[in-house]
Amino acid sequence: MKSFRRRRSVLRKLTSKPRRRNYTSFSRAIPKSPLVTALTRKPSLSRVIRMLVRTWVRQREKFSGIAYVVDGDTVRVAGQSIRLLGIDAPELGQPARDAKGHWYDQGKFVSRRLHNLIGGKYVTVIVVSTDKYRRLVGKIEYEGMDVNAWLVKNGFAIAAYGNDYKLTESMARLAKRGIWSDKESYNPAEWRRRSKYK
Repeated sequence: MKSFRRRRSVLRKLTSKPRRRNYTSFSRAIPKSPLVTALTRKPSLSRVIRMLVRTWVRQREKFSGIAYVVDGDTVRVAGQSIRLLGIDAPELGQPARDAKGHWYDQGKFVSRRLHNLIGGKYVTVIVVSTDKYRRLVGKIEYEGMDVNAWLVKNGFAIAAYGNDYKLTESMARLAKRGIWSDKESYNPAEWRRRSKYK
């Protein structure tokens, strides 16, 4: 008898249609929270990577190490590539004509000046964000001096991507320091566009 009842219950489960439950009243009662939807939604790989990078940046807002100059606005410190915040320096191989009329590599000239200041020396990096190339973006301090501002003040870089150093750049232009004393020079962004489409 028991085996017959068991078979009948199994047969009912197999042949009967699944019951539909009505969740409308429940879902209307509880408003959809962005936090709940964010937690229930399956995150993409790129989103997970961005979240991890942001967390890592927040954990390491400030760190120190030996500086290795890559070019006029990029430095490597403690194995991390740092893009200097608020400035744009001439690219390596970017030509310019000085006051005497001679052509020279302006990017190399600027990177040498930066190397003379901080190359192989202990600096502090204050991280602000990351860029599209996954480099850290921030300020570099050396012996209490803002290196980003020093580059703009001495005419080795222009103020870009914000208004942090616009006044400093104006003063360097008026004094004709560094690249502002050249007879012929290119904006680094314009030079990158030209070299890209050559």
